Amino acid sequence: MQLTSSLRTILRNAGLAGAIATALVAAPLLGGCGSSSDGTGTAATSATTSSTSAASNAATASDGTASSNPYANFSYSDGLTDEGLWDGVDVSDYVTLADYKGIAVPASAVEPTDDAVDAQVNAILSTYATTAQVTDRAVADGDTVNIDYVGTINGVEFDGGNTQGKGTTVTIGKTQYIDDFLDQLVGHTPGETFDVHVTFPDDYGVQSLDGQDATFSVTINYISEQQNPELTDDWVAQNLGPTYGWKTADEMRDALRDSLRREALGTYVENYLVENSTFAQSLPQSMLEYQNGSLVSYYQGYASAYGVDLSEALPSLAGVSSIDDLIASNRENIDVAVKRCLVLQAVAEAEGLTVSDDEVTAYIGNVMGASAASNMSAYQDAYGLPYLRFCALQDKALQLIEDNVDEYDDADGTTAANAAGSSVADSADGAVATKASGKAARATASSAHDGATASSSAHDAAAASSSAADEGAGSSSHDGEVSRG
Repeated sequence: MQLTSSLRTILRNAGLAGAIATALVAAPLLGGCGSSSDGTGTAATSATTSSTSAASNAATASDGTASSNPYANFSYSDGLTDEGLWDGVDVSDYVTLADYKGIAVPASAVEPTDDAVDAQVNAILSTYATTAQVTDRAVADGDTVNIDYVGTINGVEFDGGNTQGKGTTVTIGKTQYIDDFLDQLVGHTPGETFDVHVTFPDDYGVQSLDGQDATFSVTINYISEQQNPELTDDWVAQNLGPTYGWKTADEMRDALRDSLRREALGTYVENYLVENSTFAQSLPQSMLEYQNGSLVSYYQGYASAYGVDLSEALPSLAGVSSIDDLIASNRENIDVAVKRCLVLQAVAEAEGLTVSDDEVTAYIGNVMGASAASNMSAYQDAYGLPYLRFCALQDKALQLIEDNVDEYDDADGTTAANAAGSSVADSADGAVATKASGKAARATASSAHDGATASSSAHDAAAASSSAADEGAGSSSHDGEVSRG
């Protein structure tokens, strides 16, 4: 099974609360018309109806202050015709295409290395990881550890300072406890009981504890480790075969290599056309507004997932104080996204390309997994047929360009494909892979928000917020007087 024909066909941002991935320029779920990043990677792609609904609901939800969010009612089929074209936009008024057939592409720009493929493989394996309770080594910085403790001040226990033997899980260097409580766990071994000495802050907020020296008798129960399954032919056939048809590990690697290569090729030719085509000084306002709405909708999804207003979420998620600032900080990327949309529609029109209902269904099946094609009504309800047709048409245009490139050998070492693959492990969104229908996995990575292209720092902040939220939820039940933040 072909994983994806290009970067434009990759699933992003499905299931915001569970696994927030990177949204593409025109949607939270399906590929639209371009990316703001120079190179991103993708592996297997799948989705369920529930993730479709979750992404769609998050994308269109209002933050409760519609007057402050002019894009609260944004819909992904707004501004698109039934044929999947930009309504009222004559692309010939805005772009003069560079020659899009026979684009010279150096092999080094699209051929992934083994390391890049390995990063994709490991990203998928990580979604099937199991948690092991390790007891045969000492705790190290960064470990996730399950502990029990009893706190005393001057030999007397105090309220909230006892886990009651139920255990609480903390991550050293991430979970926020008072003073250097967690640092003192490093070097100790599961099964060991020892004293931790800390001082409550003067402004802790509990009068009986403010500024007090305390001793905690701590027992380390176990270290939690995520362990990936061993990559074998049997494992691939059982877990990935039903969705992708892979029977061996080699077939999996070959498919991922092809996916990375297609990813890099799509990025290369899109960038080439944007850089070498000629654009009008002013871009279509309706398309700019569409990208603005996509960007704001993306962050609204984050805010909804955390149960907060968008205005509250923006400072921590995007480092901005308002919707206007969010758009302004992404102005250049939004312009590039619009240019990519214009280029691909211009190619589609020049070639007389259209997409039939069957081609739209096939596109959904290719992007979302075979089972998705049998549930087209859910996707139409979530995004509208104009948007689905738009995605398929843009992808068809890009595929035509890719099929006509003139690839040549060269000796350059650094490649777009390798950058795409390595970013899976390096970016904050990292390898965001989810198990979906038939436990299929997909791994995505990006250095920028492709939805209307937010910066990678926003994703770092979002990932940190998610991690903090998870840890806070995990530790708050017993350590109300110990955790800090």
